[in-house]
Amino acid sequence: QLQEKYPHVDIFLDDGGHVMDQQRTALRYMLPHVQPDGVYMCEDLSTSWGKGFGGVPGADHRNRSFRQDTMVGLVHLTMDWLQYHWVKGGVMKPAKPDDLNELWVDQKDWWQSIALNIKHIHYYNQMIVYEKGQPEVPYNAMTVGPSIPIKDTGVHEPVQWMPVLNRLSQRLKWED
Repeated sequence: QLQEKYPHVDIFLDDGGHVMDQQRTALRYMLPHVQPDGVYMCEDLSTSWGKGFGGVPGADHRNRSFRQDTMVGLVHLTMDWLQYHWVKGGVMKPAKPDDLNELWVDQKDWWQSIALNIKHIHYYNQMIVYEKGQPEVPYNAMTVGPSIPIKDTGVHEPVQWMPVLNRLSQRLKWED
């Protein structure tokens, strides 16, 4: 009904029901409805631990019921979906969306919508913010060890790595 009443939504703030089914349903149906480059927010995430709201007191992501039944559990799952390229363990070899449908069979009808239409997820105390837009194309960058890519990709502001590498080399006494 909300989608029909408000066909064009740029910003959606879920400050309505605090029961797990309500928060999870709002995310499921309203996040895809928010326009490209729009924002979806849900607050009062602490209800994921409140028994009276359908939460699981004393639990966290390690608890199956917490993962499957709470809003914070769903938020954790959506963070996996945002990082879908790497979930199968293909370090330096990003997966394609269709390679992962068997992992999220129960959410098959909407996990790719999040993976392919969410640019950023911002997680704050008691609030989650989904920023819609074109996700970044995954790329590999070696940033650990004695060598750091110095070539300017044009994606980010160039960093002057040589002074940093020289200081590190002197402190750690790396050998070529």
